[in-house]
Amino acid sequence: MRRGVLLLPFAALLWIGAGPTVTDADRAAIFEAAGFKQKGTEWRRCEEDPPAASSMPGKIELVDLNGDGSSEAFVTESSLFCYGSDEGFVALLAKQKNGAWKIVIDATGNYLVRKTRHGGWA
Repeated sequence: MRRGVLLLPFAALLWIGAGPTVTDADRAAIFEAAGFKQKGTEWRRCEEDPPAASSMPGKIELVDLNGDGSSEAFVTESSLFCYGSDEGFVALLAKQKNGAWKIVIDATGNYLVRKTRHGGWA
């Protein structure tokens, strides 16, 4: 089944398929490219010390947004302290030809998986 993604608040609708799992090496590279730091076993971007009970550490979801066989990565984190009423941070990263991960877009808010496609993403 194919799914689309709506990045909020930008309302950019993107097309994705089911994603693979992330390797340990890519996990570290993705989090670091998105501005996260490892704190014990968790990755955090928000400098909340100590983290509030409502805060959630970084999470990665790999997806192939445009059907080219290469996965892009959504990185999310939740914290009312750092992100206010938006409650979270989301970044979309793409792996470059040299193997480095680069931010395509980042914002406060969340993304929503949709069953549609838009703008030529296949």
